[in-house]
Amino acid sequence: MKNIALALSLTVAAFGASAEVLTFEGIPFTNFPANLNGYGLSNTAVFSPPGYGNLKWSADFRVLEGANYTTRNNAPVGNGYTNALVSASYVATNGGAAPVSFEALTDDALFNFNSVYLGAAWYNGLQVAVTGYRDGQVVYNTVTGPLAYTATQLAFNWVNVDKVSFASIDGTGTVIDNWSTYNHAFVMDDLNITPVPEPTTVSMLLAGLGLVGAVARRRRQA
Repeated sequence: MKNIALALSLTVAAFGASAEVLTFEGIPFTNFPANLNGYGLSNTAVFSPPGYGNLKWSADFRVLEGANYTTRNNAPVGNGYTNALVSASYVATNGGAAPVSFEALTDDALFNFNSVYLGAAWYNGLQVAVTGYRDGQVVYNTVTGPLAYTATQLAFNWVNVDKVSFASIDGTGTVIDNWSTYNHAFVMDDLNITPVPEPTTVSMLLAGLGLVGAVARRRRQA
């Protein structure tokens, strides 16, 4: 099925698949106390049904409140959770600086990974290895340049992937403070992706267009 989706990717563009920006806002945290480490995007107690942004998130991908992180947690001023914030209040991070990933919810779904804002939480000069997959095979990979405690927009423009992973790299930077055990965590905001319609959806659209064309030809012949 994915091969069909890949072959129809140009056709999909004609049907106006639009980009989606995941800002990590509007998540129902109101029933949960403040949590220094954030809340897992895979947590079914928070997301019901699971799948924020119609994606499947690995267990260590977390969301926390960046806007008040410094004052609420008595954290060092200048940390990336607060200063790499792009939209409103919340940011995503790799809890414990662990490798993390997000992927399509269904086996035959694909998406385009357009861009994302990344920053360093505690480690000025942090780099992140980013890898794109399709059917379990690596189709894209790159390593970011050194990240600061502010948000940097990175354009990827990776098409027809079903999974993207992120892994922090120590690099040769400096730690803002040894206060945190998550020194090599990154900060993410405004993730921009474009869902690729599944083959069955495209087939139905094509069938509908074919029917309209057949009716138009009959009318002209009449």
